[in-house]
Amino acid sequence: MSFPPPKTFQMAVVALEHMQIVNYLRAATLAVLVYEYLLTFDLEVDFVWKRDWSIVKILFILTRYLPFFDATIILALQFLPHVSVAKCKILYPIVCFLSIGGLIAEAVLTLRTWAVCGGQKRLGILLAIFSMGIFSGHTVLVGFFSLVKLRFDLQDTLDTILQGCLITSGNYNLLIIDWSLVLIYDTVNLVLIMTPAYQSFRPSCYSNLARMVLRDGAIYYFYLLVAGIANIIVITRLNVSW
Repeated sequence: MSFPPPKTFQMAVVALEHMQIVNYLRAATLAVLVYEYLLTFDLEVDFVWKRDWSIVKILFILTRYLPFFDATIILALQFLPHVSVAKCKILYPIVCFLSIGGLIAEAVLTLRTWAVCGGQKRLGILLAIFSMGIFSGHTVLVGFFSLVKLRFDLQDTLDTILQGCLITSGNYNLLIIDWSLVLIYDTVNLVLIMTPAYQSFRPSCYSNLARMVLRDGAIYYFYLLVAGIANIIVITRLNVSW
């Protein structure tokens, strides 16, 4: 049995360590996804499936179920044995472009932000232009990262002992820029929704339902900001070791 050169061996160890960390994060994310789905499935049946079809319902269903398709591809990347470099170069771009499902979710939330801010036509146009700019930048960055910059140099070398796809290099600064764009997007929406949310504390301004929508919207955008910052931290820390 021949062993790889020391430099290649060291690169393999670092890549495998990174792969293990990412796999832990994926497993945790999948657990939260399934748990949240089971908690709210009865509400989904009552308030979504029994309603007439509309644009919002279609967007909700895409947002709701695309992550499960995404998770299936991710599990293949994580556990399939003897995956060739060619297959990895096909599967990883699919996973990256499935993040468009997240953009659909962002679009639904932006529609809610626009509605609770009064539904003004000028604000709607500005939000549409802003969203298209962010989404276009996201698509270009993710496409360039997944189709051009990812490398799987050790995939064939470690094929007999490896499960899934092992990334050995990539321009992770593109991902940092991408997540920074998402942070900017979520920050703008949070600022927009905070004004009516603050005003909702006045008893005469909003109904209890409106207060709940504003409160939950503000809290949700806050969690999105925290998740975005956590993503940037993880990407930055893993990128330092290359």
